[in-house]
Amino acid sequence: MANSSVEHLVLSRMFEEKIVSPISKVLSQHEIEASVTYCAPTNNTALWLDLEGNNYIGRLTLWQDGSYYSEALRVSDGISVLSLHGTANNSFVVSSAVEHLLNLLLVVQ
Repeated sequence: MANSSVEHLVLSRMFEEKIVSPISKVLSQHEIEASVTYCAPTNNTALWLDLEGNNYIGRLTLWQDGSYYSEALRVSDGISVLSLHGTANNSFVVSSAVEHLLNLLLVVQ
């Protein structure tokens, strides 16, 4: 069963406003581009947050049921530096997963 706050982030297309906007200053300061892609509706609709820095790229995929997958790659050779599955039962957990991905990109830049 989907959590209503996570489901709302995905289905109402509020991810940018609620999750990305609060970190936009940090993204800008570190020259990290962020883009959100909303997938076509399914029985478990998803979105992608892509973060692109100079040396590393990261993606968080979030499904409306709260499942997420976070990954990061080193651009120079494609080596994976993060591969993490989780379940978000509220928007705070989603924010924490995004911050974890962003912090990893900032540390390894």
